[in-house]
Amino acid sequence: MFDVRYCGRLGKVENCQVGVFLGYANGAYRTLIDEAIYLPNDWAEDWERREKCGVPEDVVFKTISQSFALEMILRARDNDVPFGWIGMDSFYREQPWLRNEISSEGMIYIADIPVNTRVWLNKPETGIAERRGGRGRIPTKEKVLEGEPDPIEVRKLKDQLEASEWSHVFVRDTERKELWSNIACIRVYPVVDELPGDEIWLIIRIDDGDESVKYQFSNAPPDTGVERFAQMSCNGSPEAIHRCHCPQGRALADTG
Repeated sequence: MFDVRYCGRLGKVENCQVGVFLGYANGAYRTLIDEAIYLPNDWAEDWERREKCGVPEDVVFKTISQSFALEMILRARDNDVPFGWIGMDSFYREQPWLRNEISSEGMIYIADIPVNTRVWLNKPETGIAERRGGRGRIPTKEKVLEGEPDPIEVRKLKDQLEASEWSHVFVRDTERKELWSNIACIRVYPVVDELPGDEIWLIIRIDDGDESVKYQFSNAPPDTGVERFAQMSCNGSPEAIHRCHCPQGRALADTG
């Protein structure tokens, strides 16, 4: 079941297969516990090709997030797999409904986000604007009211943080040395459909000896400590999926 799409392993659009994998991590140990091949829409509607390749009749097209991520997570939980949180890559940052579903199920997530993700530090006032001049269509859509601050990209917010807002913490032992990171954890309101979403954590992590910056969202409780976030950020990262030799890895559950 091949399709022309972006391939993370090759770093370009290519004819490839896309798989979704659920991994399980506990300290330095990690393994795969669930996986599925994504069926593109043109394959789902091509019954001749489906029959030739033995695709079951009850398999229908769903988006990657709809068909696999939540189902795999809930299946693991229902099978009594113990875990402390769920790690997701930035693909799922584009799926706020998935984060909401995970929260509604009482589970904790930590999700990678792109550097241009926008947030508010303080929740802006929203409402339905008044019609100007008594002409035109009556406004009905809720929006951020005039005069409220604009949201800021997380990469720009990083540069505005005070030194006191950063913590230098031990993350884990690696094959060669101890891993230490500078981490900032801030309560923010993410932009969702141009409106403020629920208050969540923004985690910014810079590993010692590495100039790259990792940005993540988490719905962890407000009293969660920075050491816990350091553990979640590293062990709950999809990087652990890649260590399971699965280049198209998407989601990861950590035992916590």
